Amino acid sequence: MANLTQHQILQRLTRLQGPEQEQQVNFAALGTTVLPSSLKTDKFIWGIIIRFHGRIAVGGTAFTPLVNALWNLLQEVRLKGTHTKYGAQTPVRLRGAAIRDLSSIFGRGGYVPFSKVFKTGTLGTFDGAASTNYDVDVEWLLPIPPQGIPLADQILYAVKGPEWAGDLHLEFDTGDGTSLGTTSGNITFSAYNSGSSSPQISVSLIRPCMTVALMNAITPGITFKTYRDLASILQAATFTGQKISDLNVGKGTTRLIQRTGTLQTSVSAGVNVMSAYSDSIITRAFPSLDGKPLKNPYSIFETKDYEAYALGNALPLGYAIHDWIEGGNVHSMFQSQSLTAARRFELDGDVTAASNQGGELIQEEILGSPVILPVAA
Repeated sequence: MANLTQHQILQRLTRLQGPEQEQQVNFAALGTTVLPSSLKTDKFIWGIIIRFHGRIAVGGTAFTPLVNALWNLLQEVRLKGTHTKYGAQTPVRLRGAAIRDLSSIFGRGGYVPFSKVFKTGTLGTFDGAASTNYDVDVEWLLPIPPQGIPLADQILYAVKGPEWAGDLHLEFDTGDGTSLGTTSGNITFSAYNSGSSSPQISVSLIRPCMTVALMNAITPGITFKTYRDLASILQAATFTGQKISDLNVGKGTTRLIQRTGTLQTSVSAGVNVMSAYSDSIITRAFPSLDGKPLKNPYSIFETKDYEAYALGNALPLGYAIHDWIEGGNVHSMFQSQSLTAARRFELDGDVTAASNQGGELIQEEILGSPVILPVAA
């Protein structure tokens, strides 16, 4: 029996099974929740959907919800575990609001992240009205591989469960009322359509359909999506053409994503949310190596306009992308895996500093090169 060619193998990697139930836990404000068991590791994992299902009751003082208010309920999401070759790793570390915005940026056909709100029993919006019960469903869709490339290529950068056998964990830090835009004392959380018990967090996995033989034949690269906080540099001093942030080396870099805005004040300890987004904080940015620009725009607006065209989606206020795979070819990533710590791989640019500004720089990276072994037809 003849073996499939690599092209024929990739043709078979183009179907996802759809969301599968994984685990449910209670939502508790201002804490760290770790799912009680490892995620299922018998198959590949393409992505994760997290859903908040509960009631948010606003007390006697009305307020204006922040941008991305409901998505701020997850302050940070982490996917971590022990890989058979690379040991302890954290492939995903992202803020909840960023997960929401990235799914919108890279989603197809004007995708809008899901939320559904019943205001005192009637379908409506979460508008912060006083003395009001809001029964809320809101979801965070987290694709793990780089987006904007063919699905068959994405599977080659998904999580291969057996490589993390029984030790792949999802954990998240939660917000409270201050992450929505008001004082925590003005907000209470309870079960959906109830004034008691706790809201629920449901986690689903999205996994590709493939035979065991095909799965065993593929050793994927590992995708990392992690951020650095930029608040200190954005608040310190105005500058031109200087370092904004160091960048990681040792892995290939597919893209950089920056997110900037004004930080909400009077929040609970551990809560980091933006009251507004802005493109006027980092007014120009470019990755550089040893002081030489790898990209050289006049301003952040040329960067945003080009990436919006390349991706087919407008970039939200406060976001800019520095991309090496906008053409859909993951192999065109920047080869930062060959760099050592002695090299100056960084994001440089122009910053208009002011107090109370915040932001982050997300670096999407690839560790290892996919290997596809022969598979019998």
